[in-house]
Amino acid sequence: MTTPLWLDEPGLQQLFAMLQQRAAQGWAVGGCVRDHVLGRRSQDVDVATSLVPPMVMDLAQQCGWKAIPTGVAFGTVTLVLPERTLEVTTLRRDLSTDGRHAEVAYTTRLEEDAARRDFTMNALYMDATGAITDLHGGVADAQAGRVRFIGDAHARIREDGLRLLRFFRFLATHGTPPADEQALLACAAMRHMLEGLSGERIQQEMKKLLQAPDPSYALTHMGVMALGELLSGQAWQVSRMEPILQQEIEHKLPAQPWVRLLALVLPGQRIASAQHVCERWRLSRADTQLLEFLTAPPSLKNATDVKEALRHFSRAWVQQALQLQALNDPETPLRSLLPLARSWEPPVFPIRAADLMERGLSPGRELGDALRSLEARWVQSEYRLSREELLGY
Repeated sequence: MTTPLWLDEPGLQQLFAMLQQRAAQGWAVGGCVRDHVLGRRSQDVDVATSLVPPMVMDLAQQCGWKAIPTGVAFGTVTLVLPERTLEVTTLRRDLSTDGRHAEVAYTTRLEEDAARRDFTMNALYMDATGAITDLHGGVADAQAGRVRFIGDAHARIREDGLRLLRFFRFLATHGTPPADEQALLACAAMRHMLEGLSGERIQQEMKKLLQAPDPSYALTHMGVMALGELLSGQAWQVSRMEPILQQEIEHKLPAQPWVRLLALVLPGQRIASAQHVCERWRLSRADTQLLEFLTAPPSLKNATDVKEALRHFSRAWVQQALQLQALNDPETPLRSLLPLARSWEPPVFPIRAADLMERGLSPGRELGDALRSLEARWVQSEYRLSREELLGY
């Protein structure tokens, strides 16, 4: 197996060399190594080291790199290297955990650091030469699509309830059926751990899960455990995911997490589910507005409807609303409406309030009614009437 391109970056190699000069060790760890084993490109590189954070900060200063103490309490320093920004974390072992937070101590033993990670495929370490240290069979598991907890699955989830969601996320993004039986049993037994998670952590994992190429298998297992009710306030109908996936393939659409999530619940339940998600997952204002739009969109049955929607809402919103409408009503002509939503450029209504005020109308109800009447004529003309024609010149 060849070494990954990121391993040969001068900055990373200099970091490894500087660690060695200080009688310390360093490894690329976790997702970047896992993705390399699977032949996938990795955006992020994380480094594990036996060097403690203050010495990592000192090392960065000697190299002329910016060092940010982003998580010093947990042993993490962010370094800004010439080629990339990466996190350097000191090897750790858990002293105590409460399901959300862990008290850790530094260690020099790779075995202790690996034992506290979640899945075998994430406990992979690569040194400066490209040699991989695999203490839990993670390479074989990654290549076989086995998402397997390190050690006892119950214990790993008890340490951090987020690992329950991470299991299903990795099952969607890196897993191959059948799912690990011990992991499923542990997730079912410990589903109550989700109640103690922050909304931000739930949102982060669920967005990644929902954007997997095909999350249906993972979502099916989650539905059996009634996690849909816990997470979105409504039971999931996972069979409704298939038409959305077919739409994405046929029309080359990107995976939209909120479309996929709303597709899982019946149309009459979407408003309540969206409200639950917005509050529980602590969504941003932008995501909240999008969900509100998708649960109560304008009619999009024909070209005129789509054009009017594009005049008032973003192109991305209209396309997503079309997907859900086609799921509700298979007669929706998606093949003609989606290209329209992608390409039609909305014209600007040529009349302003000032134009009518110049003609004697005063601000108020009469002015508003006149503007709406003229705009309706303009729309009916398929946006052809000019300013002069509308004003009667």
